[in-house]
Amino acid sequence: MSAKLLFQYLVVSLCLGVTVTWPVVAQDARLDYSHLDRLADKAENVVDVTLDESLLRLASRFLSAEKEEAAVKELIQGLKGIFVRSYTFDQPGSYTADDLRIIRDQTNKAGWKRLMGVRSKRQSSGNLEVYMMHDDRTVRGVAILAAGPRQLTVVNIVGPIDIAKLRDLEGQFGIPELGIEDGESGKKGKEEDE
Repeated sequence: MSAKLLFQYLVVSLCLGVTVTWPVVAQDARLDYSHLDRLADKAENVVDVTLDESLLRLASRFLSAEKEEAAVKELIQGLKGIFVRSYTFDQPGSYTADDLRIIRDQTNKAGWKRLMGVRSKRQSSGNLEVYMMHDDRTVRGVAILAAGPRQLTVVNIVGPIDIAKLRDLEGQFGIPELGIEDGESGKKGKEEDE
């Protein structure tokens, strides 16, 4: 199963499960994955995105009123941060099970729930795990862990977010372009007007 297909399963699951945004400050949804810094020297490619609240506000000023950019601008309002780390390696086995365990342990704390996990027995495919931090009224953040034989990606979105609109961040702020489809219609989330 490709990372693209795994991410599509994620979006469909999230769209069916949670569609409400709640206006609340969410500071405790931030993951610490600084232990992954050592992987940068081993990686062929590294994506490192750190957009805190002030940088998100600054970035939103440069987004236009056009339909696609306006949707992204609306989505990032209220977010406290978008943090992405992605490593692509020449050889399998460049990261360890402990690297993943340290991240998973953080999502075992109160407030975090595992929404889904997709695991493939095929060596060429990866595994995808999605976690959401929330309380009775508030989505406080989302964590996505995608681990394949030669790739490791962690996405951490901190703050109140409308999960159904998550696909609008695809291709933005270092989040990979994965061809996410709309869970309701099966069509690509960003409609083509041309």
